[in-house]
Amino acid sequence: MKRIMKSILKKIEGKGYTRRSFAEKFGVSRETIRKGVNGQRELALDVFIEIVQELFESKKERREQIEKFIKKVSTDLNIRKSLAFCQGAGEHDLMDFLINKHFGKEKLDKFLGAYKLCSYRNKGEKREKNY
Repeated sequence: MKRIMKSILKKIEGKGYTRRSFAEKFGVSRETIRKGVNGQRELALDVFIEIVQELFESKKERREQIEKFIKKVSTDLNIRKSLAFCQGAGEHDLMDFLINKHFGKEKLDKFLGAYKLCSYRNKGEKREKNY
């Protein structure tokens, strides 16, 4: 996650933004941006997506950055947001990665189970008997 955030910080500085002006642009506090890019706190997925939309020109680069971030998310809320994002964007392999990585987390079991069923449906697979 720190590598991702370092590249984001370089892009922010490369475009001539200060952290304060950049934070104001997205309606978050300067501390949120500072702690996020320093790796002290995980940025919210929706804020990260807005940042990526602003910093990266190419759709391919945007997608790569978002995919890297989603693979590294650890907070329950970001995991749920990531699953919803993957479902909506048709990123079924990424959704499966998240489900397998976080399966067994007590607070997320019902969400992971529901998205696993959706994943089976979207891929046209049969449901496992032991599920």
